[in-house]
Amino acid sequence: PHLAQLRGELAAVLHKQGKADQGELELRKAIKVQKEHHGEDHEETTKSKHQLGVMLLAKKKYSEARSLMSGSLAWAERELGPHHKKTKELKHQFSQVPRGADGDDQDEPGQAP
Repeated sequence: PHLAQLRGELAAVLHKQGKADQGELELRKAIKVQKEHHGEDHEETTKSKHQLGVMLLAKKKYSEARSLMSGSLAWAERELGPHHKKTKELKHQFSQVPRGADGDDQDEPGQAP
């Protein structure tokens, strides 16, 4: 679990340094460890999947970003409630994910399909 946390932190640093592919790889490794240790629906696993979704959004990998971020939002709504500050934040972030195909810049964030 500690290794997964370190991988997540490394992923964030790599992403900020413009090394998005390396950051994505580290975060995927962290998620794998978290799933094995905590399970698919644990808070830490969910946070990391959301972080990966945000990274993928920046890389215009909208389909996978949407899937990961919707899972995080569903977890927050179920565990924290729909009116919780974090749930509202995740809902806003999710609304920014374009609904078009990956890399399709015709759909702006927040627009309906």
